Amino acid sequence: MEVIINQLGNIEVIPPSSPVLELNINPVAIKGDTGKSAYQIAVDNGFIGTEQEWINDLKSIEWSSTNW
Repeated sequence: MEVIINQLGNIEVIPPSSPVLELNINPVAIKGDTGKSAYQIAVDNGFIGTEQEWINDLKSIEWSSTNW
């Protein structure tokens, strides 16, 4: 932080400059650990049926902003 007196005699407080954020845009994806599929999470949470039945079930739901 810097404190100066300007040409009009007023005190000005100049905050420290923000550090420059340099972004290195790299198109190479970083592969992390493979997690569970959405279907497996559904099964873990009580869904009973095949993966295709689960997909069909998802397709049959009329989705809105209140039920997802």
